[in-house]
Amino acid sequence: IELPKRTEIETLARAFYQNLKARSQKVSNETSAQRQFRLQKNETERQKNGLQLSKILLAPIAKDIENKRLLIVAPEILQYIPFSAIASPKNEVQFLIETNEVVNLPSASALATIRKTARQAAPKDIAIFADPIFSGNDERIHSVASNLRSNFQRLEFSREEAEKIVSLISPEKRFAAFDSAANLQTLRELDLRQFRILHLATHGILDPKFPELSGIVLSLIDEKGNQRDGMLYLSEIYNLQLNAKLVVLSACETALGKEIQGEGLVGLTHGFMYSGAESVLASLWQVDDYATSELMQRFYQAMLKEGLTPAKALQKTQISMIKEKGLQSPYYWSAFTLQGEWR
Repeated sequence: IELPKRTEIETLARAFYQNLKARSQKVSNETSAQRQFRLQKNETERQKNGLQLSKILLAPIAKDIENKRLLIVAPEILQYIPFSAIASPKNEVQFLIETNEVVNLPSASALATIRKTARQAAPKDIAIFADPIFSGNDERIHSVASNLRSNFQRLEFSREEAEKIVSLISPEKRFAAFDSAANLQTLRELDLRQFRILHLATHGILDPKFPELSGIVLSLIDEKGNQRDGMLYLSEIYNLQLNAKLVVLSACETALGKEIQGEGLVGLTHGFMYSGAESVLASLWQVDDYATSELMQRFYQAMLKEGLTPAKALQKTQISMIKEKGLQSPYYWSAFTLQGEWR
């Protein structure tokens, strides 16, 4: 299908992305009323952008994609937007995720590469790292308070999220590390090939210019209040040995990276796939702590208890949040995208 000019699509996609994540932006000296007005304006613009993108990208092939799974291999700025949140070409008052299952791929050859990798079924269900300690004044440190501080705030809801997920799985089939135990050394010593799912509920760091400096933040403080190395950088992620059907990066901006011709966005998602993951669930912006916890709990319930594939479980979860007051804005549910194998 012949598309409009590149600049037109890029401008529209960039505006859509900025309006989608507006709730995560903090404006200094902004009153509550001013914030509410700004967010209402962003929401109106977001709806307009989403409808325009649908008309440009999907309307010409609306009949061909009806009730079908969509595999999205997008270039440049289009890799930053969740297609699930644009309007459905079938019904413009619905989101695309309400009419189609949506899966992303970093490149056209990625799926073939994933499927060529010989894998043995992992004997255990999940390894989960959640609610690490980032600062010396964290209330969980019972020794003399450390002066060590960091810019990372505790993610209060990540613990609830992880505990609910753990409760769905029998003890012999899971490994869970919380607090100071959710550290880099523990991850390095664990045989990750034993687990079908790796779940990391913590902060992520994105460096689009130098993707090798992107990473996952694990505990920066030990149980005695001493500083420890907690950065799982991209270079080490590439060298992990995984046998995972799914890696879940319950953190901010974990789906982003640097554009490399023929490879898509090279970042955390790319690194985990390279190290052996069949699929990765990752985020496109600074996600809301509570909404992420809700999304993850529903996602795992659908996947582990109802037997849905990750792609179907994500679709069901996102639709359930669309229908719930307080969570219906795509800011809360569309940041997480599934990349890789959908089966």
